[in-house]
Amino acid sequence: MVMMPGSNGHVHANVIELEPGHLVAFMRNREAYRIHRSESFDWGETWTVPAPTPLPNNNSSISAVKLQSGRIAIAYNPTCTPNPVPGKAAWPGLCCPVAVALSEDGGLTFPIIRWMERGEGYMGDENKTNNKQYEYPYLMQGRRHAASGLRCPHPAGHQVRPLLGAGRSGHKAGDCGSV
Repeated sequence: MVMMPGSNGHVHANVIELEPGHLVAFMRNREAYRIHRSESFDWGETWTVPAPTPLPNNNSSISAVKLQSGRIAIAYNPTCTPNPVPGKAAWPGLCCPVAVALSEDGGLTFPIIRWMERGEGYMGDENKTNNKQYEYPYLMQGRRHAASGLRCPHPAGHQVRPLLGAGRSGHKAGDCGSV
């Protein structure tokens, strides 16, 4: 078993090989304030202490993939708890909106962020929270396109949203304000 130091509360690692032997793991954090990143330079035998990225996260699942272009894409819910408490798990709200962030430096910065679904709109009071959820996003890469779609469970059924033409959205990594 390989241990990652200082990783208590970091779950569901998405491991990507940046180059031979150089791995990076992106994880959600139970404190619900940022996606965290850890690196290995020896094929996963040892890892760095997870460090926060600029991407907010509300303790919900993420999906990370290395694209054919070499960029890293991460699908996530760009909200977070306003007052994280070290060592205390939090679930600060709904799993919406859902966004995809692109990094050109192995996941250190994410200058390109596109909100794929805001999660707005519902029918009837009994559905006012559940119809706004976009949980467990999953990124897929096609043969011809850098990223071909985003898949997430939604009350209307699974949706695949095209990522073609993803560009700068005006949203900044780290924004935790209301959506």
